[in-house]
Amino acid sequence: MSNPVERLTAEWRLAPAAALSDLPYTGMAIMRWTCRTALKREFVSHVGDDVHVFSYVLRDLRATSWLDGRQVWDGVIPAHGLRIHAPAAEPCWFAHSAFDSMQFHVPVDALRDMAGGPARSSRIELKDPVYASEPGVTPLVHAVASALDRHDQLTSAYVDGLAIALLSRLVSQFSKPGFDCPRRAVTLDARLRRAVDFINTHLADDLRLATISAVAGLSPYHFSHLFTAAIGIPPHRYLLKQRIERARQRLLFGRETVLAIALDCGFKDASHFARVFARETGLSPRRFRQTC
Repeated sequence: MSNPVERLTAEWRLAPAAALSDLPYTGMAIMRWTCRTALKREFVSHVGDDVHVFSYVLRDLRATSWLDGRQVWDGVIPAHGLRIHAPAAEPCWFAHSAFDSMQFHVPVDALRDMAGGPARSSRIELKDPVYASEPGVTPLVHAVASALDRHDQLTSAYVDGLAIALLSRLVSQFSKPGFDCPRRAVTLDARLRRAVDFINTHLADDLRLATISAVAGLSPYHFSHLFTAAIGIPPHRYLLKQRIERARQRLLFGRETVLAIALDCGFKDASHFARVFARETGLSPRRFRQTC
C-alpha cells in the first residue's frame, strides 16, 4: 500500500490535521481532515486495489458525493455518517461547507485477517452504509481522533489497538452476509434528509417532534423509529447534540457572549445552556472557551 497521507496531501492540496501511517500490527493509515472554511471544490480519491477505505463524518457538512461516477448524495451529511469504499473504488465529493472527518486506509490483508478469512485469495466484501451511523463505531472513532493528538512513543501502538477493535466492529456489522439481520444499518432516504436539513437550519427554534416529522411527511411515531434506525440516536438526542456542537464551534471561534450563543443554539437562557453543556462535555461554557 503506497503512503496515502502523502498522496492525498498532494492530490487534495490540503494537509491533514493529524495523521499516522504504517501502524505496527494492521499497517493501517489514519487521517483527520479538517477545514474551517468552505473550500467549494472537488475532492477525488482513487482507492488502491490493495486497500479498503472507511470514512467517518465528525461534524455535519454539506456536500455532493459520487461513487464510480454515480451520484449517491446531495445535501447535509450528518455527523456520525459512515462510508465504506471497496478496493479500486473511485469516490469523489464536492465540499459546500467546512468539514471535519476521519479516514481509515486498511490493507486488504489486515481486514481479511481480522475476519478470519482462511484463503489468501479471498476478499472481504462490506456493505457501504452511505452515511448511515453505527452506534458501536462512534466511540471508537472518537477515541482514535483524540489519540491522534498525542505525540509519544505509545501513540501508534495505542491507536492500532483501537483500530483492531474498530475493524472487528465494522466486519461484524457490515459484512454482506450479515446485512439480512434486523440490526442492519439504514440509509437516510429523502424524507429523513429533509428532516436532518431542517433540524440543522433551525437549531435556534423551539423544535418539536411533530414539527420535524411533518417536514419528513411522516407520523411522529414512524419518523422517530426510522430516524433512530438510520442515525443511531433518537431525534431529540440528535437535536441536542447538534446544538451542543454548534455551541462548541461558536465558543471556539466566535466572540459572542455565552448568553448570545445559548439563545442562538436553542437554549432558553444562559443558565439552562450552562447546565446542559456541562453535562454533555464535562466543562462549563466559560471553562471550555478558556481551556480550548
